[in-house]
Amino acid sequence: MCYNCNKILRAVKEFCGQRGGRLEVVRTHENAVFFVIYCAVGHSWFAPFKSKQAKKWCLECKLTEKEMLRRYFQAIDQQHFQELSEEQDKVLNQARINMLSNESSTHDGEEESSMRFSPVPSPAESDFEENLKLLTEVKCTDQNALTEALLSAPQGDFLQAYL
Repeated sequence: MCYNCNKILRAVKEFCGQRGGRLEVVRTHENAVFFVIYCAVGHSWFAPFKSKQAKKWCLECKLTEKEMLRRYFQAIDQQHFQELSEEQDKVLNQARINMLSNESSTHDGEEESSMRFSPVPSPAESDFEENLKLLTEVKCTDQNALTEALLSAPQGDFLQAYL
């Protein structure tokens, strides 16, 4: 063998040894030389007598490793999803308990809450609505003056402050 062929053979043998595989050199009857490479698991494949071609490792092992990694990360994702789901259930259950306890306390003081939330508007609210109607009828051109009047005047007297 020539120096270059010997160099390629040593490099490929070292490459196979690093990965736990083994190498055989085969010659055909046409004097062609190629490698038969065996991985650590026992898969075999042929490679031409070129350094770069022989340094491609077992495709079956690569696919198996990819599948194992996919399953591993899928299991991690599923576990994470399960943890999040359990945490969400805890939070929702706590919210339900809080809501039920608030409802039971409001039923106890129902008369009190009905007095606080009456649908009839208070006199100040009705004055506000009337003033708002009047204000929409009067066309305002100066928006800054209107804003100042609304902010500076008491609640019922903002229209008078503007006009």
